[in-house]
Amino acid sequence: MKQILTLFTAIAVILFACEPRPTNKKITSNAPVSFNDTVSLLIDGVPANGKSPELFFYYHDSLAQTHGISVKTKNTKFALTSPVLLLESTEKQTPFLIYPGEKISIKNPDTDSLLMYIAGNSERTNELDFFRKVVNRTGNMWYFYPSMHFQRRVKNLNQLKTLETTIDSLKKERLAYLKYYSQDYPVSDKFAAFAKHCISTTALRDSLLLYHNNREMIMKQASYKDLATAKINSIRNLGFKDYAIFYRACIDLVSIAVGTTKFDIDGIGKNEPDFLRSFDFIEVNFDGQIRDFLLGHLLHSAKKNHIKISKKYVDKFDSLCVNRGYFKKINALLVENNIAENFKKGTNKLLSLDGKNVQDLKEVFSKHKGKLIILDFWASWCSPCRKEMPYITNLKKDYKGKNIVFISISTDSEVGGWKKAAKEEGLKGEDNYLLLNADDASFIKNHNINSIPRYMLIGKSGEVLIDNTPRPSEHRFRELINKHL
Repeated sequence: MKQILTLFTAIAVILFACEPRPTNKKITSNAPVSFNDTVSLLIDGVPANGKSPELFFYYHDSLAQTHGISVKTKNTKFALTSPVLLLESTEKQTPFLIYPGEKISIKNPDTDSLLMYIAGNSERTNELDFFRKVVNRTGNMWYFYPSMHFQRRVKNLNQLKTLETTIDSLKKERLAYLKYYSQDYPVSDKFAAFAKHCISTTALRDSLLLYHNNREMIMKQASYKDLATAKINSIRNLGFKDYAIFYRACIDLVSIAVGTTKFDIDGIGKNEPDFLRSFDFIEVNFDGQIRDFLLGHLLHSAKKNHIKISKKYVDKFDSLCVNRGYFKKINALLVENNIAENFKKGTNKLLSLDGKNVQDLKEVFSKHKGKLIILDFWASWCSPCRKEMPYITNLKKDYKGKNIVFISISTDSEVGGWKKAAKEEGLKGEDNYLLLNADDASFIKNHNINSIPRYMLIGKSGEVLIDNTPRPSEHRFRELINKHL
């Protein structure tokens, strides 16, 4: 059975633990999502135990932000406006290149070697199966943190060079297998070029992670920054391609070159000095779409980390940005989220779903005095949160007309992401809010809300009865409501 990662894998944080608020579609196109953009993931067959499996995947958008996909029905659909590298959330983290509008079947869903295929399309089936076979033969191509034997710590530069030779040999082995595979299992020229790029980028990132693990030794025996920045030409020669492995290689290179001592899922721009050094480094060393991506990601990350971004840097990004989709996305983010900055840290201000009103959490409690209140803390990126929402919908129907109210409070850092997810989940009208400056809200800190989903029961007088209830999908949740209603 599949072993879901619980350590050193960012997607495990996002999909399963749903740890702190980090944290939205490809932005190179503003076209509305159509029926033809919908991807269907179809479960082929039922496991021996007779239970429908629940599979987890994730992908990264054009700012390297993570989006989770939970496959819990025989036909799961999600919108996609451009190709993505869909990653399986298991130890192997197998990548699958998928396109908008495809209907993809999944075979052997309860094993460590699930197969993806498209009925009647052998070429695309071959493409979907290539990376699975590569990973089974040669090991992981994707991971968030250093973990491979050829990224281990060594004592000197000669040993470091030996490990780089190992990385290069692995790259050659994978490229040779691509040539062999495409002869026996025909793939398109477009896919072959993508796979070659992906294999080369993986090797580049393996070297960067090797440097990161050995940074102290390197700094004593050579120029750590020079060694890292020597990889800039490798990034340039590869050329920009919008998928997770390339995104991360670019981010890791900047992180190493500017002296960040810790890799982070949120990438670069964690504090003001880091932001300034990163911006200057990117501006000088990159151009075109690689620079657009890195600056866009940097500004996005800085905003999420509540770093004040001066107009100077926004204007710089505006003048440098070639792909206007990136600037449009970042500008919208800055404008939307400025509302949160109008409130002091520690306040519990809630923005209404229509974006017109801001009120304190106490005011909301007071408005519903005399009623039992269920608080649902969630976020757009939290898959378990959204998985529970149908159960809340059913509870609302069952308790309609009773002395109870259900209030959804998003802890998203972005207004746009919250509104988009709220629309997708059918949340309407009042009693759906965004908690502004959620990381600094006193209610969050006082009740130790450091993971979501989180559900609380508020009494008819506004007092907190239970600050961590079972989930709505559990029978005990309904028992608690009946007990206090």
